[in-house]
Amino acid sequence: MPRERLIQVRYLTRAQIETLAENGELFVAEPYLITDENRFAIANGPFTYTAFAKQGEGSDGWTDVVLAADFVTSSAAAVDTGLSIAPTLNSKIMFEARLLLRTATNTVGPRPGLAWPTGMTDGSAQIMMPSSATANLISNGNINAAMLIAVGGVPNANQSYLATISGMMIAGGGPGGSLRVQLASETAGTNVTLKANSFIRWRAIP
Repeated sequence: MPRERLIQVRYLTRAQIETLAENGELFVAEPYLITDENRFAIANGPFTYTAFAKQGEGSDGWTDVVLAADFVTSSAAAVDTGLSIAPTLNSKIMFEARLLLRTATNTVGPRPGLAWPTGMTDGSAQIMMPSSATANLISNGNINAAMLIAVGGVPNANQSYLATISGMMIAGGGPGGSLRVQLASETAGTNVTLKANSFIRWRAIP
């Protein structure tokens, strides 16, 4: 009679499971509890996993990933914020993000960006960020390269302004890593902040 396999659930933050995925250290069918989002995830392979909606989420087909705490950087190079989506094999995904951004100096703008997973067969996105009370900076890009909004200030320091991201991606048979919301400061050494409760959401395309 075959022996039963003991399944253990690993308790990890979203950042920790992302690091495992980026390094190819996940195990197929291994379950995880994402502790900072209170949701379960299952590994699809060494580089990918599926994070499942919690009760009350996903009734409209969307899965939300919400930033739990402010993310601050003074780097002029784009850095990951912790908002991410991990595509599964041969998946087709549409996504959108709403980002509340602040800067310590209004002439030094926050620069939202987007980094793509590997193994995509197609994908494109648009990022929009206010540069004044009546104008926006826009970045249009695709899976060929990471995206980052151009330099430009905002009307006021230490007040939130809304940046948006919309797009879609189509994974091939071996996606790796995650779609990641990134952030940079226009000037190194000046803090910019992605505020808590900013989010990215996604849904599968039939």
